[in-house]
Amino acid sequence: MRTGSWLWPLVLAVFIGGYALFLYHNHGHSPEDSGLRGAVTAIVFGVLCYLAGRWHHGRRAELTAGVYGAVFGIGLGFLLFLSGETLLRSSLVGFALGASMGLSTYYFAHMRGR
Repeated sequence: MRTGSWLWPLVLAVFIGGYALFLYHNHGHSPEDSGLRGAVTAIVFGVLCYLAGRWHHGRRAELTAGVYGAVFGIGLGFLLFLSGETLLRSSLVGFALGASMGLSTYYFAHMRGR
């Protein structure tokens, strides 16, 4: 197992989980509750990132871009929802950011393949 296959998902999970912990705590939850929710968020996001990274080998660039965009959009939309935004606004922003990440990943995959 290569170090990069688990290192980047771990780093992203720590940042997302830490920020989720911060947001939960700022909205009045107890430190124990905030820590538990931050840890669950980190684990779920880390597993999603790891699975996306392991899945993309040998797949078409379009599918890979869609998966990376979806994971990115879900993560940031969720954090925006935790910050107090409405579900509709969080979903729309997550969709927009996920689409832009998907397009960027698609562009990078095709430019790197040349």
